[in-house]
Amino acid sequence: QLFEKLISIFNDMISQIQYFPSIESFGICCSSSRTMALVALPMLIQPAKNKKHVNAVKLFKSRGDQDFFTCVEYSPSAERLVTGGTDGLLRVWFPHKNTCCERVLTGHMKPITHIMFNDEDKQHVSLSEDMNVPIGKYLGRGTDNGVVTVWDVLSGQATMQFKVTLDQHVGLTAVSFDESQHRLITISQDGKVRLWNFNSGTELAVLPVTVSRQVTGVICINNRMFVAGRKSKTIFDLDMEGHDHRFLEHDHLDDITSLDVRENTLPPPAMEISLSGMPTLPKFYIGLMPVRILEQSWRINML
Repeated sequence: QLFEKLISIFNDMISQIQYFPSIESFGICCSSSRTMALVALPMLIQPAKNKKHVNAVKLFKSRGDQDFFTCVEYSPSAERLVTGGTDGLLRVWFPHKNTCCERVLTGHMKPITHIMFNDEDKQHVSLSEDMNVPIGKYLGRGTDNGVVTVWDVLSGQATMQFKVTLDQHVGLTAVSFDESQHRLITISQDGKVRLWNFNSGTELAVLPVTVSRQVTGVICINNRMFVAGRKSKTIFDLDMEGHDHRFLEHDHLDDITSLDVRENTLPPPAMEISLSGMPTLPKFYIGLMPVRILEQSWRINML
């Protein structure tokens, strides 16, 4: 049975939900980019176990006229949060300290839209509205014509560069890693989905589909890729190893502003899907994937 819990955090539309398994918390950003919430899932679902009365929701707030929180990611190895701002800056935070950031990282000229962490290589990838794609130990950078440069921030040296769009006038709308952390996934403004060897920069495949031009979520599970976008009632369910491509529909889906998946402690393939499709409230959908939720709640259509 599908479980749903609504939590009121912002008086604004949710722009991102990101789950961080190592700290069992959600990072949630709102469309104003003024505030970010770190929501501790166990204390939220089972408040009786919160014997120390620790706040389940910790708010991080911007200062002055700057908007710090367009997106957020967590680095388990460094035990730090990394947030992107409208000023093009990446800020590094301790999860338990919401009063000020630890450091500020540069590399973008326009607001940052996405941040993704590569656990294997201990690198972050970030994407901005100018289509720069920074990658590095904490970040790196790329160019508006789809060239990705890998940077080692500790040394300040560029270690690799490769082009991820064939047309110099076509930029990127989303970047992600697959489950192995070896392949970089890029979605360009023309809706094309490409897979790349992250270590060599070699293009591995172009999936024979065209997805939304405004992608808001890319999730990889069991060699399948789920892609969601704004102003869309469907989620693309793409086969990364073959040609079994589908799209999913749900009666309660309307405008998807964010998408994430959390594996839980139930036997495989149990996991939890988080969708932000409401103007002010994030939704936590809990159930068994892919069979039970898909059979009971979703309509599956072949592409």
